Amino acid sequence: MRIDEWVRRVEASLPPSWCASWDNAGLLVARRGGELARVAVALEATPETVEAAHLRGCGLLAVHHPILFRPLRRILYPSPQADPLLAAVAGDVAIYAAHTNWDVSPEGTNVCLARKLGLENLVPLELQPGAWGLGALGSLPAPVSGMEVLRSLSRLWGVTWVRGLGGLDRPVSRVALCGGSGGDLWEEARAQGAELFLTADMGYHLQLDAVRSGLALGVLDHGEMERASMEGFARFLENRGGLPVSLLVEPQDPARFVFADRVISRGEVE
Repeated sequence: MRIDEWVRRVEASLPPSWCASWDNAGLLVARRGGELARVAVALEATPETVEAAHLRGCGLLAVHHPILFRPLRRILYPSPQADPLLAAVAGDVAIYAAHTNWDVSPEGTNVCLARKLGLENLVPLELQPGAWGLGALGSLPAPVSGMEVLRSLSRLWGVTWVRGLGGLDRPVSRVALCGGSGGDLWEEARAQGAELFLTADMGYHLQLDAVRSGLALGVLDHGEMERASMEGFARFLENRGGLPVSLLVEPQDPARFVFADRVISRGEVE
């Protein structure tokens, strides 16, 4: 299949118009007129994921975070910015990014995370015309403590740590989340009845305000949280693009869960 045909098929269900104005998603590296028979998926485009895609016979690497985000004034190598680009060109591996349009998709980041957590009756925290919207809010099948939800994230999302704050010993039934940097949505989560909010990159003062409002928090690593949706991203691309997709396993740091004032090893929470 020609690369441009694959992009056309995917973007029929994941349109660039869903992207934030500051985003740079889409086809970022490709040989003009290039073709492909297989696709690889990873959270990031790195020399390692580009090489893994090439070794698997994948002519395109689909990622969540754009490899080109700000204008490049020069390409100096070796460097973290240039090396993946040069590896892609040398290996004839195209790079495609679905970023904020995947975040707001009805099958995207937040819906994938919510389903893995077992949430029911899902709604977005913030509606976006034509798309699903930002974040997700849903109900657990039965109330459990906030701490129990956090303890389950290693198994359900594959994360290595989470920082818990607020009344985590209280039972919760309504959980809100936003994959990646979603701290600004805590007020919307609280207003819609969430008792626990899960997100990444949440600043100190936002955490303080949220906890004072009575909302319990789980603050996670940005990349780890979004990586948990890559399995769903791979399925989506295979269904929409019409080509086989390989999900690449990216290395993670040794696991630790951090709960406010103590560190618990991964073995203890599993």
